[in-house]
Amino acid sequence: PATGRVLLDLPAGAGSGLGSADIETLAISPRGEVWVAGEDGVAVLDPVHQRFRAVPAMGGERVYALAFDGRDALWLQRQSGLERYQRQAGRWVRSQRVGPAEGMPAVGAAGLRVDAGGRVWVSTPRGLQRWDPRSRVLRRHAGSDSAASQEYLDRAIALT
Repeated sequence: PATGRVLLDLPAGAGSGLGSADIETLAISPRGEVWVAGEDGVAVLDPVHQRFRAVPAMGGERVYALAFDGRDALWLQRQSGLERYQRQAGRWVRSQRVGPAEGMPAVGAAGLRVDAGGRVWVSTPRGLQRWDPRSRVLRRHAGSDSAASQEYLDRAIALT
């Protein structure tokens, strides 16, 4: 049963795999893995060695947000846009990129979620964006769509 006790304390530094610990987000995958994203890209907790390991296939550029899209896919948001990665034969491979050419603003996300239909929702200082990977259409939801504001607080996004 849950007790509320600390299970693992990892300080910043090379030994923990957290570097300076400039972390933007933490997520639990559908497989139960602990992931962090931030200044150095993306890392996943190695439970055997009790340290985070970088995921080199996802690069070392800052990641502002990440969200899982099922057991074997995830979306990352960087200032350069959205990226979807798919796990194939135990390796992560980028399968889609959404950038300025598709209308994605070059800003850090406040939050990122994937809905039941597979659409990706990104809250940013420039409004709420929704990417539909099937139709490859980006829609910006703004004040005219009954949104109270075009700016969203960090980590302030939820899907119901």
